Amino acid sequence: MNNISKEELQRNQEKIRIVKQNAQIRRKKDSSAIHQSISWGLKPVRQLFNMWRFYRFNVRREKITQEYMAKDGFKGVQLGCGPNKMAGWINSDMLYDRLPFQQHNPIEDLIDFPIDITKRLPFDDNSLDAIYAEELIEHVDLYGARTFFKDAKRVLKPNGVLRMTTPDIKKVCRMYLGEVDGFDLEDHKPYWLEEEWGHEIWLNGMFRYWGHQFLWSFETMQDELVKAGFDGVVECQPLKTQSGINELDNIDTRFNPNEALSEFQAATTLIVETTPSSSA
Repeated sequence: MNNISKEELQRNQEKIRIVKQNAQIRRKKDSSAIHQSISWGLKPVRQLFNMWRFYRFNVRREKITQEYMAKDGFKGVQLGCGPNKMAGWINSDMLYDRLPFQQHNPIEDLIDFPIDITKRLPFDDNSLDAIYAEELIEHVDLYGARTFFKDAKRVLKPNGVLRMTTPDIKKVCRMYLGEVDGFDLEDHKPYWLEEEWGHEIWLNGMFRYWGHQFLWSFETMQDELVKAGFDGVVECQPLKTQSGINELDNIDTRFNPNEALSEFQAATTLIVETTPSSSA
């Protein structure tokens, strides 16, 4: 057997590593190409199936809205309701495209009908007493939020109220920096939903996980709401309304019976209420 120098052995090992790496890249490309081909082939199926789904919900929306608006009393819409359906409200969430054989989202069975808040809201002008959006506005970008604010102003009655909860960008950053008295970020570890934990992971998660697109401060939200035609933007405490509308009291499900988690959520959450400006 020929003697191989250490340098030559290292060169051979490097060649083998490169060959394996290139093979992995080719496999990924092949897999990606196959996936793209399958997706392209199923595109008509997806389109037809989702046209049917949206048509079915549109018919349902018209029926539910007409019946709901014909009743006396409070008129409210909960947006982004998830599994938290509230009696006496129209409960809505987003509806995403899927194929017939893909997993069915059980939320489809809970909501009255889907609403995309970045598009025109399916309600008449001055028709609602309240709009409630818990942990929703951070899931759209700034431009989508501006569209929503303007249309929410349109559909609310003159004394109507928009109530929103969302992660507070300033409070989140202060929590990460350890500047919130009485709180240690490490105490939140047992409640973390993801597999990996770390203070930087938590901070990045608040900005990037779960579809988050834009985090708000009170000042920025106040400015955008005023530009959209709202007035009297106020910051609220969890589970308490300043509006005088009883239906907005004690509805924030983010603040659950687990006292430790609720206190942490309150320390990182922004809650605002606002009404349409009479001069806008």
